[in-house]
Amino acid sequence: MKKEQSYQPPDDALEALARCLYPAMVAYFESAEGRREFAEWQARQATEKSPGREVKPDSNVGRVA
Repeated sequence: MKKEQSYQPPDDALEALARCLYPAMVAYFESAEGRREFAEWQARQATEKSPGREVKPDSNVGRVA
């Protein structure tokens, strides 16, 4: 039987990747297209979890803490 191998990258590599991706992610979610797509995703998630339940879009989308 083969033993499954899993790779866990070092924390500093993950943090470096996050620092590179974060500005682009924030810009996307602040854009009109990003907000619209996120609202659509929220609606799909809400109907998959509880059909018939309407969910309001998250008003915090695009806000930087």
